[in-house]
Amino acid sequence: AVIPIFAVFLIVWLHTGSLLIAFATLIEQLLSFFAAVFFTAVVLQIKWLSFQFILSIYIVLAIGADDTFVFVDAWKQSFYAGPDVNRNLATRMSWVYRRAGLA
Repeated sequence: AVIPIFAVFLIVWLHTGSLLIAFATLIEQLLSFFAAVFFTAVVLQIKWLSFQFILSIYIVLAIGADDTFVFVDAWKQSFYAGPDVNRNLATRMSWVYRRAGLA
């Protein structure tokens, strides 16, 4: 699973142009997967994890990358939304979260 993780990291880096966003996306994806494993194994006390559960890393990679792409695209669109949206950072981020939340 190392090659797909690296591939998604590289694609996010190339698409966004930001190494910081690529690392943040990678950390988000890995924390999501390990949180799911922890919840399943410790909280629900399910000791046997099926092969399908291990394959969920690919679903987490896809959803995490998609979240990043949607958020970055909403950020880029906010520049063209007019002076009311771009008044300050708080207003712009509010607009971006509302826009990206609908996707």
